[in-house]
Amino acid sequence: MAAAACLLGVVGLAAVARAALTPHVATVAVPAHGTAKASTPTCSSGTSVVAAGFRNSIGPGLSPNTQMTRLQLKSAGVLQAGATNDDRGAAGAVTAIAYCDTAPRLTEKTKTTKVATARARTKPSSVTATCPRGKRVAFGGFRGQFAPNDSPALYVSAMRLTSPRAWTVSGLNRGKSKARLTAVAYCGKVKPVDTRKSSVTVPASGSGADTNGCPSGETVRFGGFQTSMTRQHAFVLIDDAEITNFGDWQVQARTPKAVKGKLTGYAYCR
Repeated sequence: MAAAACLLGVVGLAAVARAALTPHVATVAVPAHGTAKASTPTCSSGTSVVAAGFRNSIGPGLSPNTQMTRLQLKSAGVLQAGATNDDRGAAGAVTAIAYCDTAPRLTEKTKTTKVATARARTKPSSVTATCPRGKRVAFGGFRGQFAPNDSPALYVSAMRLTSPRAWTVSGLNRGKSKARLTAVAYCGKVKPVDTRKSSVTVPASGSGADTNGCPSGETVRFGGFQTSMTRQHAFVLIDDAEITNFGDWQVQARTPKAVKGKLTGYAYCR
């Protein structure tokens, strides 16, 4: 998995060596058939979380099968990530990655929807949190429900900007009961972003990664992703979303099925 993941700010250096802000990282084990939460260290005085990312462990054959259930601020300077491990045999891990900087005051906006149990051809359901007029999305996160007994079992398939004021999160529920999915947008008086995106094919029963940088004079401020996901066909699971040491936005995904799928990464630059 790449070195230092929903979202982050960076400092640009030379055209080739755009170095990212130093990440504040916290990792905890997720027991087999259990849940866990992890919080990053508090940002230093005078700074706050300006973007965030994550890593969650998904092994070949889904052992372990650690699925994200939360990525949002606990306070202005603390990021919290949560996950459930659906595998009964192997422990997994979840990592929260926070990036700290000086920033305008941000307000949290959320929107929640209920996601029914997916049928064979059901596509992911989406929900959008919208910032008030006069403010834009500075970065975003999500909350979802995934219980160890699969009641419910919500797999997050996307989180991305759908307009300067709108942060959209998508997921597919393969569980036995309805799940709640919440989009979390952090809104402020921030400059518009320049979106850079690209897609890769994730091979059947394999993994793939997509990386996007910014044009000269701009740096990645946060990022997003989208995967192809249905119950019957392609089922691409995200396991890494972060800034690389070179200041690019990288996302990584795996598919447990013998069916290829698609992974799209979004870098938001200023």
